[in-house]
Amino acid sequence: MKTLRHAVKKFKEFSVDPNVDFKTTFTTSRYTDQMDNKVKNLYRRTLEKFLYHIENASATIEAEEYADDRAFLTHLVYLIQLDYFSEYASISKTNVKLIKRALAISFIESQLHLKLFTVLQSVIEQESLGKVNFNLKVILLNVYTSFTDGSEEFAYEMSTLKDFIDFIVNMFKDVNAKALKPINTDQKSGEVSMAMGVFYNCLLHENSKEVIKEKFDVLDLMQPFTASKVGIVILLATFSMALVADESQSNKFSSNRAGVSYAILSLKQALGLESLGNNDGWTAYELAKGIGRLAVNDGNKQLLVDNGAIEPLYKLSLSDDDEEASEACEALWNLAFKVELRKDILAVGGLKESMERLSKSDRPCQKPAQGLLWLLQQGEGKEMNVPLSTIKSGKKKNDDTVFNKLIDTDTQNLAGSKTRKGHIMISYQWGNQPLIKEIKSGLAKRGYNVWLDIEKMNGSTLEAMAEAVEQSQVILVCMSPKYKQSANCRMEAEYTLNCKKEFIPLIMTKNYKPDGWLGFMLGAKLFFDFSGKYDIGKKFEELLKEIGERGKSSLQIQPSLDLVQEVNAPQTTATPPSESVKSWGKSEINTWIEENNLSYIRKLKVLTGKKLDALKRLHKEAPEYFYQMIKNEFGIASLDSIADFMEAFAKI
Repeated sequence: MKTLRHAVKKFKEFSVDPNVDFKTTFTTSRYTDQMDNKVKNLYRRTLEKFLYHIENASATIEAEEYADDRAFLTHLVYLIQLDYFSEYASISKTNVKLIKRALAISFIESQLHLKLFTVLQSVIEQESLGKVNFNLKVILLNVYTSFTDGSEEFAYEMSTLKDFIDFIVNMFKDVNAKALKPINTDQKSGEVSMAMGVFYNCLLHENSKEVIKEKFDVLDLMQPFTASKVGIVILLATFSMALVADESQSNKFSSNRAGVSYAILSLKQALGLESLGNNDGWTAYELAKGIGRLAVNDGNKQLLVDNGAIEPLYKLSLSDDDEEASEACEALWNLAFKVELRKDILAVGGLKESMERLSKSDRPCQKPAQGLLWLLQQGEGKEMNVPLSTIKSGKKKNDDTVFNKLIDTDTQNLAGSKTRKGHIMISYQWGNQPLIKEIKSGLAKRGYNVWLDIEKMNGSTLEAMAEAVEQSQVILVCMSPKYKQSANCRMEAEYTLNCKKEFIPLIMTKNYKPDGWLGFMLGAKLFFDFSGKYDIGKKFEELLKEIGERGKSSLQIQPSLDLVQEVNAPQTTATPPSESVKSWGKSEINTWIEENNLSYIRKLKVLTGKKLDALKRLHKEAPEYFYQMIKNEFGIASLDSIADFMEAFAKI
């Protein structure tokens, strides 16, 4: 084996591709802020052990002693197997994922991933390997597989690292897929599947996927492997293609049904509904995510249903794991956009009732469950005849929800005027939010009333979206590949057409040409390119001319007010938060919780007077971060819980 000096020489040549915009800011707080105190404590203890293994692995490489070193293998294995403590058995899968994603940031900061790549290159270059060094190759690939799967930051880091993706692709691109043998009998099959796994995992994350698509024709690269006899290779090829295929390329799947059929059978096996006689190591969540991506393209929907996708997706929607349930509901929601399939979905016993329960929950699957219910309510009719605002989250129309407070204020002629009811709605996908906020701000400064759903801050419901569409004068539809793939965005867009609302298309991605349902919506309409291909300031001025007076208020009111912020805006006051709040003890906190009927929000029990005082100041100085904080720290995400908490919060 080549020495570390060879590896170090390569290590010094590494660089992030200068042509790639490194968009992601890596910070562990993105994940630790979502942990409660128990999970944070477990994370800190795990991090200590994790860093210990990183330091020892790095020291072994520095000493040029990794060849045939079993202790080195042990340190690498412990980077993957994070269940160092018994407490892992008692926390949710979601929290385990949060811990792993936070640890991935520390992995990147240590730069061990760079050093391990040089070791992997050296190992692969050897014509013959002893048992220990063969195991080293397998474990190195497993390290990259594990962390590119669990962390979008890690996947982006590896995708933009010079030569890494090319090296991974070279491990499988020229292999005869049909000649591959079962993994447990063939080392080459194992190596190919692991390399394909790293490639697929990087495609799972939008930022790294865009980097890869610029370098490779993923469809041509993966198509031959759908004819393999090795199950895991079939799945990796099929799902990789699904992540990049557009509507016009659906024939790639209809002409090769084996991959789709095997994916659904694998999901059934993962749920215990069927047995294939083997286990490829795919979790139900991973399989549902792949099947869900296949379901985005209308050309695949019938194929999926014909192969029995509905029943296992419904079973997974009953999972207590939020990510599993969300993926299943999202996939069913996407399938239901094809009118002819709604009868098949409704035919599954218990499905409609389960979706009704989930639609009234505070879980992430609430919105896809609501969306699915609404589509099913349309039945097999060709048009969307049922108003979307009839789909509720368990409240009557006149209940005192946050959004209905807003609508009541709006329709009661704010300050004696009827002009506030008409606004500009911006329909967009979350990935474009930074630019969308700038557009919104520019419109607001010019006197327009703008409705912008900060969905990840307060988890607004489909009812709120429906009201926003119905009361708008014009809608800006911000088109991108992610927008087209989002069931929620499709719901907004199709409801816009159903309500016969005027809309203006904005293109948010360079050289993007919408296809499928979004291409149909765009048609021959004039669009405005905000992708950065042209001067955005100039395009904004052109957009203003197109909007004209629509959505403008005749009142001299604060121009930057949007509907979400209007309801929840901090109350300005000449006096600072009361010092008495800061001095509250456990007794006062418990009294405040009980008197205001907040006991159902269990996480509030960790509040102290000092924390309440900090929240008061945060509410005044940084309201958007305030709402994100109460969601992450206390689970206050539904409209009802926000309204209850804010009513009590205003009293202190």
